Amino acid sequence: MNPVITILRGISLENDLRRLLEEEIFFDTIIKCSDNNTLGANKIILAVRSNVFYDIITNQINNQTFTNLEFNNINSTAMRIVLEYLYTSTILEGILDNVENLIELFYAANYFELTALRTKICDATKVLIEFNDEGLAKKLLSQFVVKFPSLETQNEMSQLLIESVAKIHLDPYLEYDPLSLMGLRYLLCKTLSAEIPFATHEIDLFRYVTTKGDPSKNDDKNSLLLSLIPYIDLRRIEPDTVLKHIEPLNLFPQDRINDRYRLMAQEYEINLRSIRGIPIFRWKGMNITKDGFTLEARKDFEKYAHATTNLNIKGKGIYKWSFSIETLNKTCYIGICENVQLRETDDYCGMVLGSNGYVYHEKTSKWYNAKFKENDVVTVNLNMTEKTCEFLINGSTTGVIAEWRIPPVVYPCVSLKKGTKELLTTSENTVSPSSNSS
Repeated sequence: MNPVITILRGISLENDLRRLLEEEIFFDTIIKCSDNNTLGANKIILAVRSNVFYDIITNQINNQTFTNLEFNNINSTAMRIVLEYLYTSTILEGILDNVENLIELFYAANYFELTALRTKICDATKVLIEFNDEGLAKKLLSQFVVKFPSLETQNEMSQLLIESVAKIHLDPYLEYDPLSLMGLRYLLCKTLSAEIPFATHEIDLFRYVTTKGDPSKNDDKNSLLLSLIPYIDLRRIEPDTVLKHIEPLNLFPQDRINDRYRLMAQEYEINLRSIRGIPIFRWKGMNITKDGFTLEARKDFEKYAHATTNLNIKGKGIYKWSFSIETLNKTCYIGICENVQLRETDDYCGMVLGSNGYVYHEKTSKWYNAKFKENDVVTVNLNMTEKTCEFLINGSTTGVIAEWRIPPVVYPCVSLKKGTKELLTTSENTVSPSSNSS
């Protein structure tokens, strides 16, 4: 005979209620899901725990002792997790680590108006995005727009995914790119006029769009591709580029092309940057963190180490970015340069402010009266329209530098001695030094 297994009840309310989901004898509700799987539940618990279930069940009861519910947009995996949450107010450890079902689960939590569960899912998604490669954010955004196809959709998950993908430089030449056309359209729509960190120049966005398909073909894919065109901001692309490379493609209405040319004679163009939102920079070279914002010179490196960012600055407009100085060894140089100027034999490159209070350009220097030290925040304010630059220490400036030539294309840069460590941010973000290291 098989041994009788005695279940201990009354010790944990959470475990007892979770076990209730396995006790078919008590089911009075059957839920059919989008994958045709069915789950049993208790309508009293569903109605008490969710306003949506309450409305559905009370409208269907009509003196029936058994209730059948059907949800064509929620699969059984997500529904099972929702039921466990309704029964226990918890989610088993590791459930939210499964990226394949995160968006489906968020859709279900949103459908049943479970605010706390939505928050848990978004918090878990944020952690997964931070500790995985860039492709995950693109993949999740592509899944999100399938479940939420309207461009009007706005919720905490959409905001998280848009902000995450916006920080990725969209490379049109990637062999594999998980960002779908629908996901890209949603991204372009939501960032067109939003002031959030963005990592791709508008001309590169256009190239990225056109590599997703052949606009000359007449099929569903390219009809969707053409629907992205209204969300490309021609005002941010150089007129010469529009004339030579964009207008001949006949993708934009002629009035939009003409509007771009008219802007050349208007003041509105003066401070319009070549990138939408707030330009976001990440470091290249040296020892950098995974997110690309913190760098330090190697402790065994006796010469100066130079670093630039992955995003250049070109065209017109005003650009600001800040450095938080965590540790400092010898003189540190912060500023702008042409990428070709980086040489190991130099102490600095380009136009820079030294921590000793001097500004430097090529072999020229002058006293700027702006020394900085550990825990200071140094902000670079670059005006590409006026071709001027100024440096601010903890928000205070000693003047604008206008006499030195600023090239048409520059990169934020630093030159550090061993052990120096800096955190790079856009000036609109809160600057907080990372943990100290010697």
